Amino acid sequence: MYLAEHQKLGALRAIKQIPRKKADATPVLSEALLLKNLKHPGIPIVFDLEEDEKNIYVIEEYIAGESLEAFALHQSKISEKKIIQIGIQLCDILIYLHGQKPSPLLYLDMKPEHIFLCAGQVRLVDFGIAAYLDGKRSAYPSYGTKEFSAPEQWTSDQPGVWTDIFGAGRILSFLSEYASLPISRGLGRIIQRATQTDMKKRYVTAEAMKQELVLLEQQKIFKRKLRTEEHLLKKIAVCGSGIRSGTTHFSIALNSFFNEEGLRSFYREANDSGALWKIRRMRRRIVEKDGFLYSGHFCGATGLTDERHIESAFDFEIADYGCQVEDTAQIAYADVIILLLGARDWEKEEAWSAIERYRYCEGLVLVCNYGDEKTAREYAKRAGRRVYCFPLDADAFCVDAAKISFFRTLLQKERW
Repeated sequence: MYLAEHQKLGALRAIKQIPRKKADATPVLSEALLLKNLKHPGIPIVFDLEEDEKNIYVIEEYIAGESLEAFALHQSKISEKKIIQIGIQLCDILIYLHGQKPSPLLYLDMKPEHIFLCAGQVRLVDFGIAAYLDGKRSAYPSYGTKEFSAPEQWTSDQPGVWTDIFGAGRILSFLSEYASLPISRGLGRIIQRATQTDMKKRYVTAEAMKQELVLLEQQKIFKRKLRTEEHLLKKIAVCGSGIRSGTTHFSIALNSFFNEEGLRSFYREANDSGALWKIRRMRRRIVEKDGFLYSGHFCGATGLTDERHIESAFDFEIADYGCQVEDTAQIAYADVIILLLGARDWEKEEAWSAIERYRYCEGLVLVCNYGDEKTAREYAKRAGRRVYCFPLDADAFCVDAAKISFFRTLLQKERW
């Protein structure tokens, strides 16, 4: 497999090189010919087939993103909203495949390694054992990955659209193991029905499964709207009491938490640290789309974003000012101002000065860094107000249990 760049378009392409004498060349070619006739945003594009005397070359779309397996491992917690959205997109792909004429196309190999997340879009890859439902059983006695494949794939029973539905249900079950909270009864019922051993008890079509997922998502949106009379973009300014007080780390962590919880947020760099450029350069599996950088749950604005769409597309803007606020009037626009306080002995004098400087700002929230509860209590006593203690944290992008607990407490007590 090679990564190449189209010289005229400047677009990346993946190229599979298949030696003509190789034993498994035929299945790879069959997959390429099958994909060449499929056009769906959730399915990779095969652009062309080329050949020379020794090799056959399959030129495919380069999929930039991470597999569902990697996504689950990198993020210790996943919101139910995210699980539902993934389920809906999987069903959309299956609806397209099962709607092929003259016969439905069965995918038959649903598993986390074959599902990629690319800037919010689910992409299904590896159609190596996909087959048209023509009434004939595959010559192989068993196929697929046993953990995620339907029982009929390992017996003499005929596979069908219900087989892929079972696979989609198993994917949702897999994701639910990483859910930030126990999944709702509604989602549990959908998973249970999709993964019934008895084929007749499963959803008849992927469309029927999608309808129930969409209904569940709408119910959750409705409940959320009841809590919020009007959608307004809440703007959060994160400021530091001194150099290296951790505003970028905190801002990324808050952004990742919000998005994991289903509260749409983006990070905006409001200082000259060049953090976004460094993230783009150093972090693997970065996806750039519509003026934003995506990595796991992180979403950062690059400055190329259409500002007109931000108000409706996001719930929170997190602006990282570092320690570069010369006048608090500079951040008067913010609904919330988070002042991050250093907790080390040599940082305390700066922290006291910052508390006094920001004291009369509306929406001020004081946060002591490094998990130093003793210093947080010291600041709170002297300031005469609550000071939160951000836990000691190694990876800003990872949403772990300690940060989930911290941020949920913050949201509840500050009534965001």
